[in-house]
Amino acid sequence: MASNYRSMFLSGFTISYTAEGLVDAQGNPIAQANIIGSGNYAYSPTMTLNGDTSNYILTAICEGCTVEIALEMSPDGVNWCACVLSSGSPCEFECTAAVGDCTTAVVDVNLLPFVRIKIGNAGSVGGTCSIGLYHELEESATTGSVTSGKADDTIEQEVTYGETTPQQNQKVT
Repeated sequence: MASNYRSMFLSGFTISYTAEGLVDAQGNPIAQANIIGSGNYAYSPTMTLNGDTSNYILTAICEGCTVEIALEMSPDGVNWCACVLSSGSPCEFECTAAVGDCTTAVVDVNLLPFVRIKIGNAGSVGGTCSIGLYHELEESATTGSVTSGKADDTIEQEVTYGETTPQQNQKVT
């Protein structure tokens, strides 16, 4: 049985010349990253996907900002490439300054185990953006039994964000 989950790359991220919480192309934390203007990019921390995930949708909810977002993937967490959809187009889009703008891209290809977001080329300072990856997780639990105080049919998948403590996906019901 498969269930829907959401993993967040960035949540309530503020667009600025001194953006915090991003990393450089090698995955090193950046104290303050300039993502405003042409050619200025940084990256989200790396997310490690579980091998039982599939059917991905990249989402961004941006309010009051214009910013470019691209999904990248890696086989080893070191060597990165753009995610290319089955049409041959890169998995990327631009959020616009419309309040509450929600942009999505269906990722119709298999993803490598490590993924991250390339974010930048922002039009101006201000506004916030939350970027996530919705996916299905194949569950193989036995309904009704209890292990360690949790029902087996309540599965929580761990996702690793860079060097920080693993965080759990949020199940979408």
